[in-house]
Parts: sequence; structure tokens; C-alpha cells
Amino acid sequence: YNRQGLDIAREINYKGGMEISSANIGEIYYRQKKYDEAREALMQSLDIVRETGNSETRAFIHYILGSISGEQKKYAEAAASFRQSEQSAIEVGSKEYQARCLIGLAGIFLATEKTDSAMLYARQGLGIAEKIRYNEIIRDGNEVLSRIYEQSGNGILALAHYKRYKAFADSINNLQSEQRSGALLADYEFAKKELLLKTAFDRKQVRLNWIIFSAFAALFTAIIVGWLIYRSRQKEKNANALLQKQRDEINVQRSDL
Repeated sequence: YNRQGLDIAREINYKGGMEISSANIGEIYYRQKKYDEAREALMQSLDIVRETGNSETRAFIHYILGSISGEQKKYAEAAASFRQSEQSAIEVGSKEYQARCLIGLAGIFLATEKTDSAMLYARQGLGIAEKIRYNEIIRDGNEVLSRIYEQSGNGILALAHYKRYKAFADSINNLQSEQRSGALLADYEFAKKELLLKTAFDRKQVRLNWIIFSAFAALFTAIIVGWLIYRSRQKEKNANALLQKQRDEINVQRSDL
């Protein structure tokens, strides 16, 4: 759908549609771990953002670019992208991406063994996430803090945050399962309704076809009967004409005698 949307946006030269579609395609490639394709799509979107000035999309793009660089262990690039994303998020007042970027930076500092900085950013990000009640980010913040405390040798706090991480992860998974079940149920109900409507339509079509067939059969029968009556009358007429001719000939013969 995003690819189709991008093609349509290009045809009508709709910058906003091109920007969003390219960014969404980049995120999809990132989720599929196709990092080169993701970067290409995101950079195309970023080029358009430089024209439109959409800071919200810019925050989204730099966050995904930071996530890609982090997974590729390009930590300096990742940190720079997260900071750019955070700045754009502050410009538009997006608490979501401020929290995401702070937790992303915490992960980078943890990977480079800067534990104190990692803990500071993780706590800040988690605090924002808790204020806006964004469960996905709360889950990620607790997961990062669990690893930070584990690396710091604080097993009790590591376990506490891990338990919170699992609780939010399970809650999100259950919600997603319910949503998938709801979607499947909706698909089932739609398919069932479609089948019922199709069956009703087929029955109506059969009845209609039978009526049409019966009408044509009746018409055909009427034509045949009419033709037979016509043929019978023609034969009767011809026979009467022949009989009259014979009578006339007999009368002529009698008059000659």
C-alpha cells in the first residue's frame, strides 16, 4: 500500500504523500532488517522533508536511522541520529519521540560501556514514557535499565526492572493477540456474510434462470402448437379444395351426360 501510495503521490507531485510513504517504506525495510533499502527510502523521505519542513517526520526518520546504525554497531552515527531526532521531537512537542530517543541513547551508551550516562538517559526516557503512559516505550525503558543495572552489578534492581519489562511485554503481546483475534473474527464474519449473500444471490439467480427458461419454454411450446395448428388448417384447407375440385369435375361429367 505504501508503494502504491508513493507512486500515486509522485504522479500528482504531492510532496507530503511522497514524504510519508517513503518514510513508512523505510521503516518496513528496517523491521525486515534490510538496512540498505531502509536507508535509501528514509534518505529519499528526508530530502523531501528539507523542502516541506515537517519536523515530525524528520524526528521519525532520524530515530529509525539511529536504530539502524545502533544495530549495525555504528554507535557514533546512531547517537548523532538520535540527537537529531530528539531535537526535532522537541520542536514539535512530541513526547513519544523524546522518550524513544533518550532510551535509544541509553542503549548506545550501554553498548559503549558508559554506564552512568546510559542510566541517566534511560531514567529520563522512562520517566517521560510513564507520564504519557506509552506502554511500548515503558517496556523498552525497563529492558534497558535491567541490562544497565546488571552490568553495574546491581542484581536486585536488574531483576526488578526485568520483571516490569516482562509484565509490559506480556501485556502488549496479549493486546496484540486480542487485536489479531479481533481482526481474524472480523475477517471470518465478513467471509460468512459474503458467503450468505452470495448463496442468496445464487438462489435468486437460479430462480430467475428458471423463470426465464420457463418463459422461453412456454413461448417455444406456443410457437410449436401454433405451427402445428397452422399446418393442420392448411392441410384441411388443401383437402377441402381438392374435394371441391373433384365435386366440380363430377358435376361437369353429369351435365355432359
